[in-house]
Amino acid sequence: MIDEAAGAEPFGAGALLRGRFALPRRRGGPPARAELSASWRFEGGTHMRFAELAPGDDAPSRPFPRPTPAQDVALFRLEGATVGRRGAVFLGEDAFLLRTAARFWPEIAADPARRRYVLTPHGVAVGPEGARLIGPPETVERVETPLFLLSTYAEDAYTHFIIDVLSRLHVWWRMPEPRPRLLVSREVHARRRAVFEALGIGPEQLFLKPEAGWIAADALWASDYPPSAAAPVIADFRERLFPDGPPPQTGERIYLTRHDAFFWDRAVLNERALIAMLTARGFRCVNLGDLDFRAQLDRLAGAGIIAGQFGGALFNLLFGVGGRRVLMLASENYTRHHLDEADGALGNRVVRLRCRSFLARSDPNNSAMLVDLDAAAAALDALEAG
Repeated sequence: MIDEAAGAEPFGAGALLRGRFALPRRRGGPPARAELSASWRFEGGTHMRFAELAPGDDAPSRPFPRPTPAQDVALFRLEGATVGRRGAVFLGEDAFLLRTAARFWPEIAADPARRRYVLTPHGVAVGPEGARLIGPPETVERVETPLFLLSTYAEDAYTHFIIDVLSRLHVWWRMPEPRPRLLVSREVHARRRAVFEALGIGPEQLFLKPEAGWIAADALWASDYPPSAAAPVIADFRERLFPDGPPPQTGERIYLTRHDAFFWDRAVLNERALIAMLTARGFRCVNLGDLDFRAQLDRLAGAGIIAGQFGGALFNLLFGVGGRRVLMLASENYTRHHLDEADGALGNRVVRLRCRSFLARSDPNNSAMLVDLDAAAAALDALEAG
């Protein structure tokens, strides 16, 4: 079971949860231990918050200064770690490394439903009898090759693939050669192969394991998540994806539509009426899912005005696409401010339209929304004016 009374021990920006886990048997390898290998500090500062339109507004507010907190990023070297489903890491049988939700653990631990929501994707089931592992094998493969943990429980969603998975490449690129191989789930690599190839990451730099597979790693490097909106992180991507600079602007106006498996996350309920209004103003609908990764970036980089819901397609701007005018549709209580914090590094002019929203799974970042067409028109007027 997980020892809730003890709470979570700090581990970089993550935490170690103490418990009792019946791990698979491993053949040889070092005992479990962890040590700090390196750390970086991303200094905070002040950037200009997006101009906004809230429900009922008839003109966007002026941009206003918003502080960006400093963030420390640590790199740990783990020995004898067991890696389970989607990057879940166990240090021996009594410690589970929790990354993304660590700072919220006290409130998560107090809510059984939320605890299940957070732990189940990591392969940890929580019931009346305590916590147990979901479907671990009897034995686990030992891997002596040094590895860098890139896989994460949220990697299925493209937004999290950008902000949680790929942002850690900033740390990996700073490690001396020969670098450890990147530990990635085979299923995610199959879907995102073009992204890795565009970044110059080939098969010899990867170690693929099944999403639900388990391994015992003799040496595993695990880092915190660098802020994906930080200028050094964006510069890394821009250098590799646009080495000769972005393609010339065509002045095209595009609206990013979505028809993928996650369509109902952030669905625009009156999208047909919105598209009619945008089309009358010279916009073309583009489903980036119909294009390969390179073509997606080039289409965004060539556009003059880009409209769309916050999230995956629009977050492609974090790969270094700057100097664009953007209308971002977001729910009223949206909390994912990556594009807000990237405006200084990218130089985009953005108006964020906060829309009436309807909570999905108690998650404000994935709520269906209703767009105020008059407010959207006012936002476009503001973008066109400069």
